[in-house]
Amino acid sequence: NNVFVKTMTNAFANYPYFIGEMPILVYMLVFFPVVWYKILRTNDIHAELRTLRGKRWILCMALFDQLADVLMIYGTNGTRGVLIPLFVQGVVPFTMVFSIVFFGRRYKLPHYTGAVIVLCGVALSALTQHDVDTHNTA
Repeated sequence: NNVFVKTMTNAFANYPYFIGEMPILVYMLVFFPVVWYKILRTNDIHAELRTLRGKRWILCMALFDQLADVLMIYGTNGTRGVLIPLFVQGVVPFTMVFSIVFFGRRYKLPHYTGAVIVLCGVALSALTQHDVDTHNTA
């Protein structure tokens, strides 16, 4: 998936907003009829989500998801393809920190160990890539 995103942003560097919006339109065309059917014919959609409060919550999540997609596309333009998956995985430790600070979430030792391993992998890859770039330009 990241390879395709990088390929698209290289080919359409002047149209990052279009690249971010196109998959959303396709998802809406495909999944809107499915959700509409489930709302009308089944009880798969929880009743709370059908209320105004639930719709506001869904709208808020959709807005932040869309913002994340657009920012990712803009960031992909100036990032090497090798680093994109590492940055995506690097979000996990920061999400843990924010959930501890804002929600009081507690994690166990294996969770912290995994987060540290992810951060070390991102740092090691970034430093190795920087070292390769430095030697290639000299």
